[in-house]
Amino acid sequence: MPSSALIVGEYVRKCFSGGAYYQLITAIFIVLSGMFVNLSEIKIGANIQLAITLLISIMGVVLLVLAPPSMIVIPQLNLTFAGIISILPGIVVAFWAFAGFENLTFMAGEFKNPAKDLKISMLIALFCCGLLYLLLSESVRNKLE
Repeated sequence: MPSSALIVGEYVRKCFSGGAYYQLITAIFIVLSGMFVNLSEIKIGANIQLAITLLISIMGVVLLVLAPPSMIVIPQLNLTFAGIISILPGIVVAFWAFAGFENLTFMAGEFKNPAKDLKISMLIALFCCGLLYLLLSESVRNKLE
């Protein structure tokens, strides 16, 4: 989390053309906010997580809608706005596959035999996620040809 907070802090610093303290203050705020949420009641943490997820989703949709198609072009890939929209469902599936894979660590306590069952679950999830990512990469490659 601290490295992610520093990356976000760097974006904030560049956005506001500020000094290094912009990055540091942003990173500290993010880490302290995360600690607060983790130390609060489960219901409060779940509500905060839901609100952040909804805000990020809304922001992503707004950015896609407001950006003119001429801006959304990756010249090296020859990928246009329509191309990005066509692979968006695959990107969403890949994100949720990763999120599910990551959540295995939180489920370890739920297994009857965590030492054995978690390893098997992680191997199956890693195989499924890896296969999904390979297929999505192949799909994008085919769209670019």
